[in-house]
Amino acid sequence: RNELMVLSDCKSPWYSNIFVSVAKGEVEGAEVEKISGVFMAKAFEGDYSNIGHRVKEMKELVKETLEKKAHEGKKVEDVIMDVDNLKLYFYYPTCPGCARSMVRTMLL
Repeated sequence: RNELMVLSDCKSPWYSNIFVSVAKGEVEGAEVEKISGVFMAKAFEGDYSNIGHRVKEMKELVKETLEKKAHEGKKVEDVIMDVDNLKLYFYYPTCPGCARSMVRTMLL
């Protein structure tokens, strides 16, 4: 069973790439990009206007986590330590129209 997931990279307040999960490897007429790697997730509460704060908070969380692992003697890739160039993807569990009518909005 395949679950639909839609991610956004929120490159700027006016531009985002949207990534939609697909069940097969190729989709006619679409650019297919495979996303792989090590992921960290955090849930935020609030609306889209706070995305800049969420990006900053996520980068700080990644930096703190990697520094803690390095301090514990665990191997941390140097390339990952460059938190300013992290790829961040966001998932909105509700559409913007539905979110406006809700008291609380979540962002993952």
